[in-house]
Amino acid sequence: MSAIEKPRPATALAPQRRRVTELVGACSIEVSPRDELAGERLGEVLAPGRTVFVNHPGSVTHHDIVAACARLRRGGFEPVPHIAVRRLASFTQASDFLQRAAGEAEISTALIIGGDPDHPVGPFPDSHDLLASGLVERHGLRAVAFAGYPEGHPRIAARTLDEALRAKVALARGQGLDVSLVTQFGFEAAPILRWIAALRATHLTKLSHQRNR
Repeated sequence: MSAIEKPRPATALAPQRRRVTELVGACSIEVSPRDELAGERLGEVLAPGRTVFVNHPGSVTHHDIVAACARLRRGGFEPVPHIAVRRLASFTQASDFLQRAAGEAEISTALIIGGDPDHPVGPFPDSHDLLASGLVERHGLRAVAFAGYPEGHPRIAARTLDEALRAKVALARGQGLDVSLVTQFGFEAAPILRWIAALRATHLTKLSHQRNR
């Protein structure tokens, strides 16, 4: 604080603190399937009821993700598995993943992403392809989340991102699925606000901006 600054009175800070508390209280978190807190132990640090995304790194199988989601469900949390479609080796594996997630962990929502690999190991180059297979709604999921990029993507042009998102949202809604968007956290509000405004301008308004990782 400089010599000419004056501290703000506590009464002036109260609304700001309340908004921050509400934001943090409503945010989601993300865990790795093999993290020791990926289960009932998460209740030691977070109140039950929180949405918990379970990521899909290359070092785990879909069995690990389903098991973590089942443990989190038993702990009273709302697990949402990442499904990195380029890591799915076959239609059968994708079907087993979704069937077990819905049956063993009572999953109703999944975050469907392309994933990090440059080339798919199976029949799904991107999340649109998994949606188009019909497996998501066939196994009883009611909602899907897609990745959003308020600050762009280092390897994908903005126009390509926008077109892909519109196509995925249209397909998912046509299948009767609720749709939300999930972003990584950001350090500046302005890019996120511009991104939300652009989505609303194109009628992609059912938005859930969540902090992960």
